[in-house]
Amino acid sequence: MNLLNKTGFYSTLRLLSSIPERGKITLKLFYVKFREDSYYNAFFRVKRALLDAKLIKITGRGLGRKICITLRGERVWSLMELVFKAIEGEVFYIER
Repeated sequence: MNLLNKTGFYSTLRLLSSIPERGKITLKLFYVKFREDSYYNAFFRVKRALLDAKLIKITGRGLGRKICITLRGERVWSLMELVFKAIEGEVFYIER
């Protein structure tokens, strides 16, 4: 629950979930797109926690490093979207 309070958590998951089929993008491109939406070091505040929780994955070395959202991260994001919709009054019950 502590992770939800950290700045950058929401922005990181939203950006990575918007890439089709959990596609990987280079870290450089990710940083560029992230800065359009959030402030500079917000991702660095949550990076280690997201990796430890296995919500994101970073692969490769050097300039070829890529970042993607994991299946677990996608599930967490979909639950967050459901909560947002419930708050806005769009969802009245949760199907199982």
